[in-house]
Amino acid sequence: AFSVNIFSPLQKLFAKLLFPAFSHLHNNNLNLITEFCKTLKYSSFLIGTIIATGFMFSDEFVFFLLGSKWNSIIPILKILYINTFFQLIIFPFNMLFISIGKPKIRSYFSGANLIIVLAFFIPFSNWGHLLGVVILLLISNIVIFISISWNTAKYININLIKIIKSIKYGVYISLFIISESLLIMKFYPNPLLSILTFKVIILIITIFICLFLFEGKNGLQLNYLINMLLP
Repeated sequence: AFSVNIFSPLQKLFAKLLFPAFSHLHNNNLNLITEFCKTLKYSSFLIGTIIATGFMFSDEFVFFLLGSKWNSIIPILKILYINTFFQLIIFPFNMLFISIGKPKIRSYFSGANLIIVLAFFIPFSNWGHLLGVVILLLISNIVIFISISWNTAKYININLIKIIKSIKYGVYISLFIISESLLIMKFYPNPLLSILTFKVIILIITIFICLFLFEGKNGLQLNYLINMLLP
């Protein structure tokens, strides 16, 4: 619930925005590719920031809201946050395939995801119990993401490198925040209010530094998104 279901409204928002937009452009492949890459760029950055923030504050969230008896779910919760990143970043691809009249492709990948989980469920659950199952979900979604990116490159004639470059900002900021979180927890493992305050400050500074580094002529261009949304 805390790592997956809270993002359901975001998926509904994506569906309302992306399906009509991609459908309108499906006859113009060049514009479709351009807008799809912009969608990946902005959505991956937004999703990456939110997911990494959830990862960073998982310890405090569990300790202060649920109590110390729930501490054993913290590693599971963190892996689920990373898993949710791949689940959400796959969603624009799904909307793209539906809008260009190929919903079967989305169904194929959903079925493939289910088959992978069912095929390896018992080995992973025997190996790591609940944590093993969560790792299996993450591996499955990573495999599906790689596969769906490859097929997208084939169906709309887009360079796979262009897809990777589009999501790099979301991956970068996720890695920065998660790495900082792991480093802080290494030296200050106990969830304290002072550490929580320190994390908040570090998070804000990191986001502003990333925005400064990523902005540019051919970079994130968040100003383009803001100027488009404000009117």
